[in-house]
Amino acid sequence: TYFDLFIKHFDLDITKCSKKDLINRCKTFEIIFANSKSIKKNDILNLLLDHFFEKLAKKNVLFIVYDFPKDQASLAKTTISNGKTIAKRFEFYLNGMEIGNGFFELNNEKILRKRFAKILKIKKELTLDEKFLKSINYIGSCYGIALGFDRLMILKHKSDDIKDVLYFS
Repeated sequence: TYFDLFIKHFDLDITKCSKKDLINRCKTFEIIFANSKSIKKNDILNLLLDHFFEKLAKKNVLFIVYDFPKDQASLAKTTISNGKTIAKRFEFYLNGMEIGNGFFELNNEKILRKRFAKILKIKKELTLDEKFLKSINYIGSCYGIALGFDRLMILKHKSDDIKDVLYFS
């Protein structure tokens, strides 16, 4: 799980650690933030996940990270597991590269409205998509997944650079 990765590789229980704890852990990896006041805890978690777990992956190894913190999957259903609220989200990596991600689709308009309201407080330029919110009531239980076609082409052509596989770059 996402939580287990942080415990195993960073000795951090992200449900209990503070932003300061994460910044201090980053210092041990020589990652220094110019302005640590403006960075959010989730940004640091994403940096650690992206920077380190992608680098730790070995060639021809597939691994899947699942059960993310609830605030890292606004469109995913959540559940309680071992006393933690988790988002039913996953990402999968091959050869150190994220290939795709997905989640158990949240199909509850009221909960989505609440989550979007929090986002709109921060990103004031966004607006609610009422058609989307109304349509969500008609979606049954399902998982959604986004697969990176460009990432698959990088693997197929044994390239290290996305520019090699994009038609327009």
